[in-house]
Amino acid sequence: MRLHEVRRRGADDRVVMFGDEKGAVPSLQMAAEKCSKAFAPAGIGKIVVLTVELEHHQPAHLRGLRKLIRRQLPDGRRTLVYSGHEEMVPESVALNPRRLLVLTPQTGGTAPRSGVLRHLMTRQIVALGGGGFSRLYPDPKLCKYILALTGKRRPAICFIPTASGDDQGAVANFYRSARRLGARPSHLSLFQQPLEPLLPFVLRHDAIWVGGGNTRNLLLLWRAWGLDKVLRKAYERGVVLSGSSAGGLCWFRSGVTDSYPGRYQELSCLGWLRGSFCPHYNSEPKRKPVYRRLVSTGTLPGGYAADDNVGLHFVGERLAHIVTSKKARYAYRLTHDARSARETRIVPDTIL
Repeated sequence: MRLHEVRRRGADDRVVMFGDEKGAVPSLQMAAEKCSKAFAPAGIGKIVVLTVELEHHQPAHLRGLRKLIRRQLPDGRRTLVYSGHEEMVPESVALNPRRLLVLTPQTGGTAPRSGVLRHLMTRQIVALGGGGFSRLYPDPKLCKYILALTGKRRPAICFIPTASGDDQGAVANFYRSARRLGARPSHLSLFQQPLEPLLPFVLRHDAIWVGGGNTRNLLLLWRAWGLDKVLRKAYERGVVLSGSSAGGLCWFRSGVTDSYPGRYQELSCLGWLRGSFCPHYNSEPKRKPVYRRLVSTGTLPGGYAADDNVGLHFVGERLAHIVTSKKARYAYRLTHDARSARETRIVPDTIL
């Protein structure tokens, strides 16, 4: 086992990079700069990159790596970068990194290639104001963006259509759209008897897509079945969570919903993302004044709103990117200010 320090920016965060092939260290050194850039959107400002070469997949080497990480990262602020065989990823996760960036070969060869950032195993949520795999607002560019976050050539993605009551048209549209983009689709119904326990089924997927509909019904059924806890475990293990409308709102602390007949009102949600959320900010004009009022009165905490075809990409619960597939579409930041709501328009940093 060899240790190489590549560059030093400060002591706030450290990245440990290791490979399982002899000669992997030079390629990792070449990839260090790209890793630094890749981690920057996740809120890591100062990085120390270390590379370690493991010549064999043996427990003794992993134990040595654990000791090395504890010594180099005593405060637990750790990011682990792995290069080599994908089957070693579970053992890498066992090292309990805060973030895990996996570099693997582009082809079937075993030698890692410089700068190949294939898989980012970290907590990621993409909340859309509208669009995505939606049947009413199809958006293949945003769908492709979500699938790319898995780092897999043919990712397995699961559609959870609870909010629409398992609308069969939405399910059929999801299968067509996902297959067209090269993904391996499936769906999870809570209105029929599951064929297997929820946890192993969900964990076999690289991404989750939650459709729109009634957010209140979605939350009630998820909690009744324990699906909220299952999705939390998947989220912690790097499964990309995503959704539109109700499927974007559900991850936040609270937000504006039309789940109640004839009116918009506040709704408490899962709380995995701080603050509140309001989807369809440009296409449903009645939502905007309700959201502003609820934030101004303190009924809802400050948060974000998103137009249709706009996605908020959170990495480790921090907003890392705002993406859109169309021009003149925006996100918005609402804050409570002296009995009023201050709204700031945010121009997306990525136009697909």
